[in-house]
Amino acid sequence: MARTEIMLGVRAAALSDDSSGSAIPEVVREMTTDVTAPRLAQFVAKFDDTTAEYLFWQFRLPGNFRGEQETGLPRAHVLFYMDGGQTGDESTVCFRAGLVAVTPRGTPGSPAGDGDEMTSLALSSDGGGWASVSGTLDHADPADAGRLYGLAIDLAGHLDGASGGDYVILGLGRDVSADDASGDACVVSVSLEYTVC
Repeated sequence: MARTEIMLGVRAAALSDDSSGSAIPEVVREMTTDVTAPRLAQFVAKFDDTTAEYLFWQFRLPGNFRGEQETGLPRAHVLFYMDGGQTGDESTVCFRAGLVAVTPRGTPGSPAGDGDEMTSLALSSDGGGWASVSGTLDHADPADAGRLYGLAIDLAGHLDGASGGDYVILGLGRDVSADDASGDACVVSVSLEYTVC
């Protein structure tokens, strides 16, 4: 089966209000340390190691999104690095992702009454909920920081009935309750991979 990905830029994320339970990571533009012109810049979301923080992306799910997904799909891919040195040879970082979907009224094939109230959407266990994945950071030198790591979060079973043409919100958070890595996890790229029709 054919696959594709939706790239979700760090700066394209919708920020929450940063209230209790809705904390947001610091989003910054970082310059590389190499001073050769032109210096490279990247946008980074710095997820704290003690506070659960979240980013959200909102978009229309492309019409080629296949309802029956291949095993292990769709999945969110997260590329990140740690901004601080780790203690010991290994530490664990854990991210979680979730998706909520709304079929707009007037979509061919949808019931006349379909279309959720947009102001009461939630990512909860009864609406698809969150999927988590942990990754082991294997440090050749525990003091190293800045190495790029990648995690893939399997969202099968967490789709909230999503289909092509739906309005979706994809959330990403660091699950600090299952995480023993110290320092910020600096996310540089997020994407959603899925099977196409």
